[in-house]
Amino acid sequence: MVHLVPRFVFTSLLGVFLLAPPGAAQQRWQITLSSGTVMWDLALVGLRGDTIVFQRAGPDSVLRLPVMRVDEIRLVQKSEKRQFAPDGQGTGNGLTGGADVVWSMTLLGHDERLRAIQQAVKYSECRMSNAECSM
Repeated sequence: MVHLVPRFVFTSLLGVFLLAPPGAAQQRWQITLSSGTVMWDLALVGLRGDTIVFQRAGPDSVLRLPVMRVDEIRLVQKSEKRQFAPDGQGTGNGLTGGADVVWSMTLLGHDERLRAIQQAVKYSECRMSNAECSM
């Protein structure tokens, strides 16, 4: 008995693989504003003067915020638990965000926030190049 896969299924799967090559996953950022509002699933674009720029899910959706309105930026790490792999926190890190990289700026002044965001941008660029990055 022979099962044929419809052509549209094959072309759809091919399109998915071509659009998302391995290792090309976008970094996911989350920000907390001074008002307490949390925004997630953002891509860090960069720093333009006193404004931090993020890209939202849509192609035309750019978010620009003055650095003094941002209390925290967080690079959300993928949650991964490998069976039998040594992991001191077990599944806890994935559930609580324990492996995320966080820049907390609540108590920082203007210039210190700019430096922290510059550090986050530099770290993001390093991670995108798949290099070994340090803070």
